[in-house]
Amino acid sequence: MYKIQKNYEFQNIYNTNSKFFGKYIVVYIKKNNLSYSRIGVVASKKVGNAVVRNRTKRLFREALRINLDNFKYNIDIILIAKKIIGDKINILRLNDINNDLIRILKKENILI
Repeated sequence: MYKIQKNYEFQNIYNTNSKFFGKYIVVYIKKNNLSYSRIGVVASKKVGNAVVRNRTKRLFREALRINLDNFKYNIDIILIAKKIIGDKINILRLNDINNDLIRILKKENILI
């Protein structure tokens, strides 16, 4: 799984206007011409303290890892945590995040 790390790469994806909203996440998507997909995960301080932000990012990465083989084509995808995750982090499970992500990706015709 390849990561998007540079600020200009994030800005390039943000400027594509492919923004989709879920219950817990905001997703930016852009097709790439590479032979692999890349991911970026963002959890701001609004979400919670460092423990909450790190748990959120781990859940996001795992949800993407599970679904990465089902993408129709190679994409750059950024997941941004909504503030509601910080409030529900103790009861939130991977299945909740995964269902939210799958719903968005199927709606946008990205999953097989």
